[in-house]
Amino acid sequence: MTPSNNKQGFTIATATETLPLVSRIVDQLVTLAREISDTQERLAFTVSDRDDQSDVYSTELRSVEAGNDKKSLLLEGCIDELLELNTLTSNVTDGFVDFPALRNEEKICLCWRQGEEKVMHWHRIDESCKQRRLVDLQLVQKSVERQLANAATVLKP
Repeated sequence: MTPSNNKQGFTIATATETLPLVSRIVDQLVTLAREISDTQERLAFTVSDRDDQSDVYSTELRSVEAGNDKKSLLLEGCIDELLELNTLTSNVTDGFVDFPALRNEEKICLCWRQGEEKVMHWHRIDESCKQRRLVDLQLVQKSVERQLANAATVLKP
């Protein structure tokens, strides 16, 4: 089962199954975001008046800017990869990834943060990742029920 084929979105189990790939993408994305931000800060501080800079210095600055542009493209590629996995990426540069799901017929997001081993949090669609809470027993039971129902559908002759 892939989330794109399932209108109900992710279960805790299916979200957790994607973590090896999601984790690698998020690690790269967070690193790139940090590097881009650091370089932009240094460039803003360094480039106060280019007219007074030597040609060699200006050439080096353009090279650094071009490198940062390439990193920005890689960062966009990481975000695209996460979107292809049907995850939501509103706060991903902070290491958060949301997995669309249902809780009592309410659309929610299962929420994972870089470094966590499993998907164990959720928040409402209109809430941020910082407002997330631990999954409750009801959400776990619904997730297991959907897993069993999906398995039964696959096993039918």
